[in-house]
Amino acid sequence: FYDAGSIDLHVNLGNFNATFKDIDHQHQKKNVHEIQLKNTSVTLVLPPQPESNQTTAEADSNSKTVSTYDTIHSVSSVFLALTLLADRLTIENTSFSLDDNSTQKLPVGIDYAHLHVSDINADIRNINIDSLGYRADFNSLSASESCGLNIKKLAVKALFTDNYANLENLSLETSASKITGNMSLGYTSFNGFLSDLWNAETDVKLTNTTLNANEIFLIVPFLASDPYLGKFKNSDIHISTETNGKLNDLNIENVELSILRNTILKSGCRLSGLPDINALVFDADISRLLTNPADIQQFVDPSVFAGLKLPPSFEIKGTANGTINSVSGNLGFTSAYGNIVADAFYQNTGAAGRDTFSIDFKAQNLLAGAIMNDTTLGKTSFAGHSACLLYTSRRG
Repeated sequence: FYDAGSIDLHVNLGNFNATFKDIDHQHQKKNVHEIQLKNTSVTLVLPPQPESNQTTAEADSNSKTVSTYDTIHSVSSVFLALTLLADRLTIENTSFSLDDNSTQKLPVGIDYAHLHVSDINADIRNINIDSLGYRADFNSLSASESCGLNIKKLAVKALFTDNYANLENLSLETSASKITGNMSLGYTSFNGFLSDLWNAETDVKLTNTTLNANEIFLIVPFLASDPYLGKFKNSDIHISTETNGKLNDLNIENVELSILRNTILKSGCRLSGLPDINALVFDADISRLLTNPADIQQFVDPSVFAGLKLPPSFEIKGTANGTINSVSGNLGFTSAYGNIVADAFYQNTGAAGRDTFSIDFKAQNLLAGAIMNDTTLGKTSFAGHSACLLYTSRRG
């Protein structure tokens, strides 16, 4: 038990055992053969924050100052001025609890101010902690969080230094998700990474990965209330991808997605300009997008298709590029009801309220009767061009 002011820290080591190979006090080096933790529990309770008489502006200003100061000084102590080597760390039936009583507990999902993790079991080998960084091989790790998220197995070779973070041979399994692959992140320094996140170099390769939307909503609770993302509830997202480059200049060489009932995407894309959405530039090559009316109507009001019978499935191929205000694309639509090729352009001209839209299209062997539910109509082919100015009201 430890009480610093009104902060309560309770530690029950349970069954603790450590066997040392060598201890060098002069060079602050500890070489451990094995550490065992069994039935250990840690509970940390933070008190409510006292009310302040500061104005909102003063509080915000001080908050930013303290946050910046704490960040800079805390990361400088992330890498320890000592060496700790351990052949093996074994954890069995351990729990950790954190309650920050200055905030109310969220009704659903992980509340990072009210964490309750139990059934922690781990087998970690080849641990190396020194002033250069952290290295360890996670043979297995499992745990449960009170919100309902269960990690069944985590295995990975992990490395974290002042210039590099790497997860090699990652295999993460939860009750409904599975992530396999390799991830790395490079940066000038960890302090530099925090202050210039978007210039960090990343390299991600994911294979045969399944993400359960409900578990994502547990980890990031506010996404569940998003009017579009919330529609993925009770669904799985299957993904394989190879992505590299700076976070503000990403090259997504290959991505394969399978979402909702039967929507499949195979594409490559280049994204630059993040995090400024107004500076975003994209260039996408859609090798295949296969979808169906049921999935489309998850995001489009069904009344838009009133009186129309859409084909049971259709495939889209083509390219698209542009910015948030200007998009051009060349797309081909293939279905059992016919084929359409379209070359389209859209530009948002800004505050003037005039948007430009143009399209050249060609339809081949379109089953107009099937689409219009009119047996008097047959197969038709036609081509055309349309261009217009769209006047919209924009208020700053």
